[in-house]
Amino acid sequence: MQEHYIKSDIKGCIFDIQRGCLDDGPGIRTTVFLKGCNLRCSWCHNPESFIREPQLGYDYSKCMGCRKCDMVCLQKVHRFKGKKHEVDFKKCTLCGACLRVCETGAVTRIGEWMDSDAILEIAVRDKKYYDKSGGGVTFSGGEPAIWKDFLLSLLKGCKERGISTAIETNGIGAGDSLFEIMKVTDLFLLDFKLSDCDKHMKYTGRGNEDVYRTLELLNEAKKDVILRCPIIPGVNDDEVHLKTVQKLLKKFGCICKAELMPYHSTGSGKWAKIGLHYSLNKLKSMEAEEKIKLERTLFVSEGSGI
Repeated sequence: MQEHYIKSDIKGCIFDIQRGCLDDGPGIRTTVFLKGCNLRCSWCHNPESFIREPQLGYDYSKCMGCRKCDMVCLQKVHRFKGKKHEVDFKKCTLCGACLRVCETGAVTRIGEWMDSDAILEIAVRDKKYYDKSGGGVTFSGGEPAIWKDFLLSLLKGCKERGISTAIETNGIGAGDSLFEIMKVTDLFLLDFKLSDCDKHMKYTGRGNEDVYRTLELLNEAKKDVILRCPIIPGVNDDEVHLKTVQKLLKKFGCICKAELMPYHSTGSGKWAKIGLHYSLNKLKSMEAEEKIKLERTLFVSEGSGI
């Protein structure tokens, strides 16, 4: 029997949809990445999610220097100095001329406008795997909560189709919309980046007061929370921060577990592809042994499970 659902024409900008994910909540999941974020984390591995609109991307490693992009671009976004290809991202209007002539994929468009029905059609394809594994759909970004109406249409659409929902959020700026989001969200993957407010402001562009408020609200609503803690060497890999995480685990019964997410430098190259400078370019990825040591400090001394 064919199912009929309420159609929605609300659109949002998506920069990736990954099926078969195992790291964005329990079970097998589809993760939908929305563009747009209200933070500017210095270590962000998805900087292409900063702005809400589609944008130009350029991968110098794929460029063969044919100069076709320069020939067709009326905005003079592409310039060649000898063999060096320079891109003025601010001039780009996304007319698509360079995309049509680039044969190597060096020039790309990042982000596509999609309506919620199109996304849900993709998400429902793996429902049998969600059901068997205890998985579902996770909405990430960027910060998905800044797309209130679009996010709600996606969450409600999942619920209509019997699909479990999760969102990964920084917990900042959702405001009153959080109450509506909570009603149709089964799991919150809440980022806890820095325990010190001044350092949070320095490295993300915003203070962390809202993160604590969000955690209080989620706890009052008895919503399941996984606390996701990126660990950045020299920034928050210290005892003070870990002890704060310990205190949160004790205080808030809504937290199912905390996950330490060690810094990796694999996302640093993305910054150059959209014309941004990466300030942590000298920082090396954390070794597995370092993560194990931090987990022992956080969990073993606390007697908590990971």
